[in-house]
Amino acid sequence: MHLLSCLFSRLLSLDTDQSLLRHLSLETFAGFAELTTHESVVADSVAASDRTRQTVVDFLSHVSVTYWQHVANAVTHTHTHIRLMALFPGLPG
Repeated sequence: MHLLSCLFSRLLSLDTDQSLLRHLSLETFAGFAELTTHESVVADSVAASDRTRQTVVDFLSHVSVTYWQHVANAVTHTHTHIRLMALFPGLPG
């Protein structure tokens, strides 16, 4: 888990000239933080830098609840589709 914390920490601290990668890193980290049971990874990822911590807080304050509902709905839909495919192997994908 330590390597994952280090990876997130590095990605979240990227300079602004790599804004697309930074934004995708923030989205990925936010999704991971929302779904993980490994809270220590989340805390360790932002522990080294006040700037990184503030960047994550700022990002999360702009992410709407609707976005996370959309993600949850997509995951639920995918799980349902996989179950149906297992029950009915001839079902078109």
